[in-house]
Amino acid sequence: MTQINEKEYDTEIVDEGIDKDHIVHYGFAFEGKKVLILAG
Repeated sequence: MTQINEKEYDTEIVDEGIDKDHIVHYGFAFEGKKVLILAG
């Protein structure tokens, strides 16, 4: 989630008029067959 915020991956759609309050960021981490999904 830190990388998503630091790299500002949502900049293009925000510039097109999408409100940041309507954007949900998801982070996925894998370890073998284990998966961690974070939303923020």
